[in-house]
Order: sequence, then C-alpha cells, then structure tokens
Amino acid sequence: MSKKVPKKFTEILNWEIPPTFISYRISKFKQSNGKIRKLEIPNEGLATVQKIISKYLTKVYTPTLNKAFSKGRCYLDAVFSIMNGINQTNDSFPENPVFYRVDIKDFFQNTTSDMFKKEMLIRRFDEELVDKLIKICFYNGRLPTGSPSSPVISSLASEHLDRRLVHGLCDKVLRLERYADDYFILFNNEDNFRESVPLINYIMNDYGYAINKKKTRKINVRSHLKVMGLVCSFNDDAIDVSIPRWRRAEILNHINECDEATKDGLIAWANSISDKLTYESSNGKLGAAHHNRLRLSKGTNKFLDKIAQ
Repeated sequence: MSKKVPKKFTEILNWEIPPTFISYRISKFKQSNGKIRKLEIPNEGLATVQKIISKYLTKVYTPTLNKAFSKGRCYLDAVFSIMNGINQTNDSFPENPVFYRVDIKDFFQNTTSDMFKKEMLIRRFDEELVDKLIKICFYNGRLPTGSPSSPVISSLASEHLDRRLVHGLCDKVLRLERYADDYFILFNNEDNFRESVPLINYIMNDYGYAINKKKTRKINVRSHLKVMGLVCSFNDDAIDVSIPRWRRAEILNHINECDEATKDGLIAWANSISDKLTYESSNGKLGAAHHNRLRLSKGTNKFLDKIAQ
C-alpha cells in the first residue's frame, strides 16, 4: 500500500490511504466566556492533504451567500453590505428596517458527511472522489474543528441551506449575507421580521442545524452595530470602525504574555480591519453617493500603530 502523500488534488483519487494515516489529537482550551472548547487537530501529514483539498475547493467553488471563501473578501463585507443597505437615502427605502443576526450553534460539529455528499453530487463530482474526501476530511461523520479543510467544506455542505433561505425570505428582506456560521439579515420592516423568524428556525432545524439563541439577536441599526468584535457607527456619509477599548486592552495584555506565533496572529487580525477602509457595493447597482466610506476611529488607529511597533 502506498504511503506517499499526494502533492496535488488530482493525485487524491488514486491514492491508497494507509490505515493509520487518519489520526487526530484532542486539544482543549478555555475561552474568554469560561467555557472549554475542544479542537480535533489532524496529524501533520493529514493536515497537508486537507490543505490541498481546501485550496482546490476554494478555487472551484463560488458560494451563494458566504463571504468567507471569496477571494479578497472578509467578514467586514457581510456586515458593511448590511450597513450600506441601512444607510441608503432613496425615497423607496423603508423607514424602520430590522437587522437580525443569526448564529448557528456548533457549526462544524453539526455539519455531517451526508450534507456534504449530497451537495457535491448535485455539483456532479465523482462519487468515488467524494467518498474519499469524506474519509480524509471528516472525523466520526462530522467536521473536525481543527482541520484546515473544515471551513470550506462546511460552506459547501450548507449551500442548500443558503438556497432555501434565499428562496423563503426573498420578498421580505433587503439584504441577506453570510460569513461562515453567521447570517446577517436586513428585513423591510418589523412585521416581515416577526413572520420570518419561525420560518428561519424551521429551515435551520429541518436542515440539521440549531440556532445559538445566546448569539442570535435583533440589533438596533440606527446608531451602531456591534458585530464580530468591532463597533461600526454611522457618521454622515461614512461608517466609523473601531475595536472596543476592552478588546484593545485584552489584546495588549495577551500580546505581552503569548508566544511569537500567537502574537503575529493577533496583530494580523487587528490589522485586517484596516484592509477595508473603502467599500463599494458588490452588486454595482447603487450610485456613487451610496458607496459608504469606512474610517478607522482615532483610538483604533493609535492602537494599531502601537501593536505594530
């Protein structure tokens, strides 16, 4: 039996997987909320193959909603698409839109190999190849939380869910965006919001997911949004973006205590928000006057300069 690890995606179909190749180590750590999170981390060889699979699928897959795997995009695109919609000034825009953030509970753990296989066969992938991908990328029938291929596979596996939500909510929403396990929904009005919540719950449950009630909420859109660790505020024709003070202090304290790799990761996360200083609507239908400008707050600018030193 071959023990050679594939270097290209095309080699995977003919690859004979050694019996002991699929293995994970379990790592646990305490989150900021006090809860213990478990990661299933693949061995080095398995992680290499999963990265090859992830790179290929990301290249050939165009998501219906998910902004997490579109080149050049990040979670800010989902949030600011919603905010762009809220801040329109045309006469036809409703006076009282409702913004609803929906979080899927334990997204990876509840994404099954059956979900993934069904979607891949719809996309006309070879069934033998799909079964091999499942063997390589799933752990006990579900996605491992520490695998490099889990993010893009989870997005593919939930594509049908996205299509059902788009179809079911199309006449009730102004914007429907998604980033990984978060949906950002802008409703026309309070009545449409109230009518749609039971439908959203039903579609999620029917597909096999549960809504995280602690993180799912209606948000006041007239002043600011607190989402994905950032505070986004309206300011005339612009949107001001800031990292909250408590979060800045937490990052600074953590940077002083952690290893270089973790420090680099934190700095990269903080600096990623400055990559979106300008934003234009992706549908190209809004006039130039409606293309909101993004600005980092003065405090956040100083903070980014400080940690970069």
